[in-house]
Amino acid sequence: MQQYTDGKRVINATEKAFEVIYKKQGFRKYDELEQKGVRELKEIAKEKGLEGYSNLNKEELIKLLKGD
Repeated sequence: MQQYTDGKRVINATEKAFEVIYKKQGFRKYDELEQKGVRELKEIAKEKGLEGYSNLNKEELIKLLKGD
């Protein structure tokens, strides 16, 4: 089972249930990094020894931490 969120709730569902039911209701895959604040994301980047993160916004930090 995967976790999915609509921004308010987190649910556990199979991929098929997500595609058939929850996707239409605005759910998306739950990403733990999205739940963290910018300060916390910057701390994680620092712990990982990454560079160039100090002026990034939340979306850019998440991409950096995921390696995208």
